Amino acid sequence: MGGPIGLLEAGDQITIDIPGRKLSVAVSDEELARRKARFQPPAAKSDSPYLLRYSKSVTGVWEGAVLN
Repeated sequence: MGGPIGLLEAGDQITIDIPGRKLSVAVSDEELARRKARFQPPAAKSDSPYLLRYSKSVTGVWEGAVLN
C-alpha cells in the first residue's frame, strides 16, 4: 500500500491541486492510522493464472509496472 489514498472511504473530502501536484485528504492523522491498522488488501478477483502471475511479479507503477 502506498499513501493515504488507499485508505480513503466513501464521504471523505479530498482536495486536488493540479498545478501543485498535490492531493490532500481531510482526515486526521489519527483516523488514517486507525484505518491503516485495520486495512486488509482485497483478494484477487481473477482465476486466470496469467493475471495471478502478473499481479505477484509486476513492479510498482513508479518502476514501469513491468515483470521482474
